[in-house]
Amino acid sequence: VKIIDTLQVLDSKKIYMIVTRDERMIKHCCNHPDNPELLLCTSPNYPDFTLRKEDVFSVYEVTLKICEV
Repeated sequence: VKIIDTLQVLDSKKIYMIVTRDERMIKHCCNHPDNPELLLCTSPNYPDFTLRKEDVFSVYEVTLKICEV
């Protein structure tokens, strides 16, 4: 993973690890189109949801994924 310094540069095509006080999650994220204080988080396995930016402690871009063959 690579640390992301600002939430303003998130790319919805990339995968991120989001760290909040209560959770750690791997999601596609982008800035919410209607509310600049929110992130829109998506995943192929779960419904989309929003997350308040103030609740985010840190964000990391996932740069490598290891899979079983």
